[in-house]
Amino acid sequence: CWWASPGRSSSGWRSTPKGKPPANIARALSTAPLHKVKKGAYTLAKETGAPIVPVHWYSKEKTFITLPSWDKMKTPFGRCNIINIYGEPIYVNPEDNEEDVAQRLKAALFDLEKRAPEEFQKAKKLKLWKKGK
Repeated sequence: CWWASPGRSSSGWRSTPKGKPPANIARALSTAPLHKVKKGAYTLAKETGAPIVPVHWYSKEKTFITLPSWDKMKTPFGRCNIINIYGEPIYVNPEDNEEDVAQRLKAALFDLEKRAPEEFQKAKKLKLWKKGK
């Protein structure tokens, strides 16, 4: 799942710069090709000053179904243990162009995707999920 979410990183909650409100874009029923960053996150971050926070969710369990959509989006089905991992905020400066920001975001999302299995194992060892709850 590829999405951007405001205000949280791997090191905890972060406030937006200059007291600006957080902005949120989530990929739900997107019309973009798979693994293509759309310009909405860039535009919203540039106009509001809010950072783009890369987020990836993952489960090792066989609890996902692939939707019969053009982008093959996967979604959890039934009870499952999922982790969300957050990357460092990506701030968009006035001189940043859309393509550079998209490449930084894409690299951050691929990094989170690569780290996800190890992070899931850490969460499992910490017993973050309790059966029956």
